[in-house]
Amino acid sequence: MEQELIKLDDRLAIRIDKKTKEEFSNRLRSEGKNPSEMVLSWIKDFLQEDKPKLPDLAEIATDVKLLKDKIAELEGKLSA
Repeated sequence: MEQELIKLDDRLAIRIDKKTKEEFSNRLRSEGKNPSEMVLSWIKDFLQEDKPKLPDLAEIATDVKLLKDKIAELEGKLSA
């Protein structure tokens, strides 16, 4: 993970049993990773997933045009 130039000035404390913490730390250490960096990465990934996606305006415009064309076609059939 690339180091970000962000001042980390707050903490998040969690409670965890000793065995799980040791297994977690040992596994990360064997992978050359840091527990804090890993948890921070998970949090950032989670926040990205929850970001509302902006609507694709081009797709909406295409859909509206198709609907208008279909309505015009149906109106033409009704008035014939």
